[in-house]
Amino acid sequence: MTDITRQRNLEKARARRSSLAETRNLELAAAIEKTGQPLTVNEVRVLNKKLTGRLVDQSAIRARLARMVQTGLLVTRPETDEERILRGGGQTARGTAGMYFVAASKPKARRTVEIAVDGHRFDHASSRRLHRPRKNAGLPRAKKVQTGSVDEIIARQISELQARIDELRKLQTGIKNS
Repeated sequence: MTDITRQRNLEKARARRSSLAETRNLELAAAIEKTGQPLTVNEVRVLNKKLTGRLVDQSAIRARLARMVQTGLLVTRPETDEERILRGGGQTARGTAGMYFVAASKPKARRTVEIAVDGHRFDHASSRRLHRPRKNAGLPRAKKVQTGSVDEIIARQISELQARIDELRKLQTGIKNS
């Protein structure tokens, strides 16, 4: 294969990849427009999973959304006070105002429902997805308590350290001999 042939093949592959990315961006923009609601990054991420079948990292979705805003497919805007109250379940949600992505054809669209994408619901503290808490979250870990007098504890620790030193010396002599 010559260098010219490699260069042509590389250009063709780049063109195919670029057209595929454009097609996916158009599909995602159409899906965002179809919801009729402004969406957050997490909601767009869930929507993208429904379209492609793959859950993409949030940073990759952010980069993709930024490219879509640059090309004019989407518009961004901050969350309004009414939308924060909606997200907060009737009270103002904590944290900073979120950033919404809206179809360029509907830049003035307002958030009117709490669940805009099936499978994604806001909790009332932030705009993160709800998740199950870990089993042992918040439970204190038990600490080892040594019993006995101070002299006994010190003697026990010294003997444990001496045993470890002897073990390390054996390993060191084994390394020197080999």
